[in-house]
Amino acid sequence: MVGKASVTYVRMSARKVRQVINVIRGKDCPWALAQLVHLNKRAGFHVGKLLRSALANVESRLGHTADQLYISKITADIGPSMKRFRPRAMGRSSRILKRTSHIHVELDLRPGQSPVKRTPVQQSAAARIQAAGRRLKKMAAGAKT
Repeated sequence: MVGKASVTYVRMSARKVRQVINVIRGKDCPWALAQLVHLNKRAGFHVGKLLRSALANVESRLGHTADQLYISKITADIGPSMKRFRPRAMGRSSRILKRTSHIHVELDLRPGQSPVKRTPVQQSAAARIQAAGRRLKKMAAGAKT
């Protein structure tokens, strides 16, 4: 495992999310992202956002690109259900379960891929971006006081 990401309490049943993740399990990351864009399922949005987050984690920490990675493990677990009640005939009520899910993804290097280090140009670009983020945080902190 090279990188991972997870999202919890997604307001969708795990069964519906599993329909989407079964399509991309074990596939290359660029191919999986392309499939999620064109998938006509609401869960595709959440899974795509999670996959992009995992790719960003790996790229920022280790310098690997999306072309080198594949989805080694992806799961959708059941989260807590919110219980609601709906009025029914003759003074009764029925229970409605609003289900949630937890989605986890792990990325790994393709078999036979050697880790590629960042070039000096890429390292300096990443350093400039991080420095700009630090400056923005300082400016925001100064504006609050």
